[in-house]
Amino acid sequence: MTRKFQASFVLLACLVAIPAAAEPSTADPAGEPTTDEREPPPASPTAPPPQPPTAQPPQPPAATQVEPAPVPGPWHVDVNGYFRAPMALGISSRPGPDNITGPSSTQVSYGPNRTVDANYYSFAYTRLQEQDWAEVFIHARKKHVDAGVGWMGYWFQSVGFRNYDAAWAPGLAYVALDTDFEMGDLTPNIKFTAGAWWPSFGYFEKYDTYTLGRFRQLGGQLQATVPFNPDWTAVVTAGFGTSRDGSFNTGAPAFYGAITGADLIAYANLKISHAKYGNLGLHFNTDWTADPNLTQQSTPGDKSFAAAQQAHLSVAGLEANLRLPYLGHLWISPSILSVRNGWALASAGTEVMHSLSAAGVAANYMAYTGSPTDSTGSG
Repeated sequence: MTRKFQASFVLLACLVAIPAAAEPSTADPAGEPTTDEREPPPASPTAPPPQPPTAQPPQPPAATQVEPAPVPGPWHVDVNGYFRAPMALGISSRPGPDNITGPSSTQVSYGPNRTVDANYYSFAYTRLQEQDWAEVFIHARKKHVDAGVGWMGYWFQSVGFRNYDAAWAPGLAYVALDTDFEMGDLTPNIKFTAGAWWPSFGYFEKYDTYTLGRFRQLGGQLQATVPFNPDWTAVVTAGFGTSRDGSFNTGAPAFYGAITGADLIAYANLKISHAKYGNLGLHFNTDWTADPNLTQQSTPGDKSFAAAQQAHLSVAGLEANLRLPYLGHLWISPSILSVRNGWALASAGTEVMHSLSAAGVAANYMAYTGSPTDSTGSG
């Protein structure tokens, strides 16, 4: 019974399938080709020729949801700096120091030992023999605020022996705040800067020095900028700070036998600028001390505290830039320096004409070698 039932089921399925398969051919005479096998009818003169099947055109990718870019915050941080790394080699053929009349041979020396213009703190310095230098500054800024900290130095300590006077790490750190306000038709800006930084005036780029002064100090500065119109602007700058004078012994335990005194610095500058033709600035600064810590002798003398109180380094001068079409750029910055008892102001404070402090000015231009009378003069 099982086999008969299976055969009946198969026969029934065949009977159902045969009419379904034969149904499309009932419209065609037996033995004639089907529509797919016959020749296509002639094309109508007005109908376009049949086109071959083409591939499916590429579909655009599915759209993805794009999130909006994040809105930047009010603060942004930037890093800037540079480095200079010369090998500084002096190559020459000359007799050895142990036989100056003997034969010459090739000598390779540390370059600054063979030149007269490599010492930055010498009046003879030029930019032909610039030495190691590196600096990195990190700033955090927003509208009306600039905070910065910097590391810098002029001697790569990993190259050889340590130079204790070479690196400032950290070197500078300050914050500057400014604001705009309206005063009639004018829109002045007032800026206040505080911290440790080096304000500078009268920069001479080709000689890499300052005719009016750069101040290595920790203090504050107030600056007002008044634009009278799109062409004319006035900037008034005034500042007060302190620098640290003294000495230390690298062989002593911390704090290395350090003796520290405070020097005081005050400066003012007025600058009138034209947007197209240049500017003119008038300047004055003075550096003095009222700290007895470096002159602790109990009797009056050439280097007593009474003499140190009279010490000063003062600079007065101007700076002018003139720019004319086809004629170029003219820069002029005359100044007069006045030094009194320069021995009492050393190691820090005002840098002017490649001289650091009043003692540096006396050493470079007054032949100061330790005698107090040789550390007073002007020019």
